[in-house]
Amino acid sequence: MPSALAPAGFVFLGAWLVLCTGGAGEAQAAEPSPSHTRAWVALGTGAALTGASFLLAESADQEYERYLVETDPTRLEDRYNSARRLDRLSAGTLIAGQAGLALGLYWRFLHRPRSAQATLDPAWNVGPYAGVDGPGLKIDVRF
Repeated sequence: MPSALAPAGFVFLGAWLVLCTGGAGEAQAAEPSPSHTRAWVALGTGAALTGASFLLAESADQEYERYLVETDPTRLEDRYNSARRLDRLSAGTLIAGQAGLALGLYWRFLHRPRSAQATLDPAWNVGPYAGVDGPGLKIDVRF
């Protein structure tokens, strides 16, 4: 006596093959999905630089606290310059990190590949026309 689940097993196997191959024996004409590697690299770098800027700001604050309690006149200017340098470095890394995050978000969600943009651009075509009424000029404009 044959099993009632045997036909269903073949159906599931067939559905699995269709899903894995992308269709029931049809050739796929879809464009490959674009790689988002540079977007993820930009996002990761931007996040790392933003985090580093907070660490540098904390170091600048600590150095400024040391400057405030310093009593040696020869080291006073060095402490101040060190705090100032760390503060500027913190600001620079914060700006670079935010730019990296913005660029990564742009590349990931807003930027379209050239092939996708080409289909959105208007197409112009001018050529000869030979119809029933006689020859002419055919102008094809697509938006």
